[in-house]
Amino acid sequence: MNHPTSFSDKFELLEKDLSLLTKVSNSSKQSKKELKILIYKAAYIRHKLFCFVNRIDDDFNIDLSKESNLLDSSDLVMNLTELIKRIQVLRFDLGHRFLHQGNYEVLDYALPKNIHQENLKKSYVFYGERKLLYDCFKLIYSGNKAFESYIHLFHAYLLIKAQFRSELIQVNDKVGFGNFSKYQNRKEYFLQDNSLYHTAFMNLAVHDTKKHMNLKSFELRVAPKSDVYKLKNSISGYNEAVKKNAIQSEQKNRQKTSKYSLAKNGIFYIIHYIKKKDKQKCADLSSEILCRHHVSRKEIKDQSVAISKLRESYSDLSDLIRGIDAASSEFNASPEVFAQGFRYLKNHKLKGKYNHLRQKLEEPKIYATYHVGEDFYDITDGLRSIDECINFFNLKQGDRIGHALALGIDVKDYYQFKQGKLMLPKETILDNVVWLLAKIRKFGISIHRNEVNRLEKLFESLYYELYSHNFDDGNRIKNKHIHHTSFYDAWKLRGDDPYLYLEDLDSDVYKKINLTYWERCRINEEYPRNKNLRNQIDLKILYQQYHFNSKIKKKGKEIKQFEITHAYMELVEQVQHNMQHELKNRNIAIETNPTSNYLIGTFKRYAKHPITKFFNLGLEMDTDLIKKCPQLSVSINTDDQGIFSTSLENEYALMAIALEKEKDDKGNLKYNSAMIYEWLERVRLMGLGQSFKD
Repeated sequence: MNHPTSFSDKFELLEKDLSLLTKVSNSSKQSKKELKILIYKAAYIRHKLFCFVNRIDDDFNIDLSKESNLLDSSDLVMNLTELIKRIQVLRFDLGHRFLHQGNYEVLDYALPKNIHQENLKKSYVFYGERKLLYDCFKLIYSGNKAFESYIHLFHAYLLIKAQFRSELIQVNDKVGFGNFSKYQNRKEYFLQDNSLYHTAFMNLAVHDTKKHMNLKSFELRVAPKSDVYKLKNSISGYNEAVKKNAIQSEQKNRQKTSKYSLAKNGIFYIIHYIKKKDKQKCADLSSEILCRHHVSRKEIKDQSVAISKLRESYSDLSDLIRGIDAASSEFNASPEVFAQGFRYLKNHKLKGKYNHLRQKLEEPKIYATYHVGEDFYDITDGLRSIDECINFFNLKQGDRIGHALALGIDVKDYYQFKQGKLMLPKETILDNVVWLLAKIRKFGISIHRNEVNRLEKLFESLYYELYSHNFDDGNRIKNKHIHHTSFYDAWKLRGDDPYLYLEDLDSDVYKKINLTYWERCRINEEYPRNKNLRNQIDLKILYQQYHFNSKIKKKGKEIKQFEITHAYMELVEQVQHNMQHELKNRNIAIETNPTSNYLIGTFKRYAKHPITKFFNLGLEMDTDLIKKCPQLSVSINTDDQGIFSTSLENEYALMAIALEKEKDDKGNLKYNSAMIYEWLERVRLMGLGQSFKD
């Protein structure tokens, strides 16, 4: 409201997706409203309200009765320049000034110069807006006659504010990560890097959250850079922005703030890789010599090397980097794309630092967390992606998996929601079938032999259609029968660098020259355990063709309907349960995010959240249910609390309320308050243990 015309291009970006997101937006589009015109109106109304509340003479009037679009609201558009001038006068005359990066700037004209020092210690960013709203409501409820003619303006202002909020915070009923990502991409539209507002909101997000939620540690997620100096400057910039004295009041009696240590205050960084789509076209000749996600893999290499160099060269910053993560849509890139980068950093060792007594100081370890099993075509590929993370990244105790809905959601409810039919890429169905058959063998699941036979026949059909049929005539396995167990063994190699298998397949993979530490991480030394698989020619050819045969890649993207049978559901249920216990045996923790999972996932009640399937100690009294549960290490988190408009306290409260209302088969309350709070306390303590702080 201080710079209404500064973001016209951003409003146009919002306009593109308005009809896709909220009911309010749909009605706006039907009535030919434009968001930027609504914002201009709100800026004018706020100016009018502020002048009235503060008894400032105001003879500036604009006709707001016209439709909120560029064509009809000509009076508003023609007077925008004058409106901006008047807002600037208010900012100069009345706005509180803050020292930011050597310059004095006004955050909001409604934030008064004479604000009490104590109010600057709290959420001062919103003080001006909140005070204005309070003053308006006070005038209404006190029966102020003079304000009666302004009530309709105040009401319009609140409606526009609510609509704008609905375009930035996920409030619709759609599910899936794609819906969430539309909101996620918008969150920084209106916060320019290094601006006063950017610094103010970063400060607010960190210190207010940490203070009011009594957090012991706070993990900030920052984007990686392809160059060590860019990464250093980026983190140094964040360090400055989150210091308590990054913004200082102009008031002369302000207290000088001592040097602020992020580490001592439990604030650390997680480097946050982004899953990007593979934009390479299968028809291009380059697809014969470039592997899947070649561009992303190159980018991940550069970013990973930059992180390692930062750790080696800037010890004061390296101590703040405690983990790596990868987020965004799982459909964009599978875990295999990040495998080498994650292993490279998880095993990265510093040369060692010594104190004045030449005693070696403990070096900070890089832990891994990965958002996976949240959004998927089928529960099976959600579980398969979790399996890829564990094995391709070499996850161990201390590492975490984010969300992991596929590991715990009710299988039958999910397939019922999907109405028993799924539309998937053919290559995904093939991988799912092969992986599921392998897990059925591994876990000794002996039910539904007919369904297993159906899956085996489906493999034969898809393998011929995608692979055999698209092999060149000279391919050594073109006419050879490949069993699904062999295809699964080839799948195990997907954690390796694909270019190890581009040519010279008869040579020993282990004897290829590795000159750098990055090259030494090309082979996943811990998986598969049978190292001889890497020198079996059939498996090497299958893996090579998966990456470098353009016809296979093109055919694999075709969509096919997959029928879900009752037997298939029960097989997936069995595999899901066994995987839960496998994760427990590895001591890998799970980060759950109730609101995020509820909005992105397919379950419609918080009580259906899989966290209670992961851990139920204190919540259940039945010994059989306790023994059956894997008792995984779980934590409750907020995910993106800005988009979901939530807090850590709110997430705990939502789970508590949902469980308090849960009933058993007889209609009686299933849990009492003491059980719920004991369970939540156990979860809270596990959350502290999951922190990468130590």
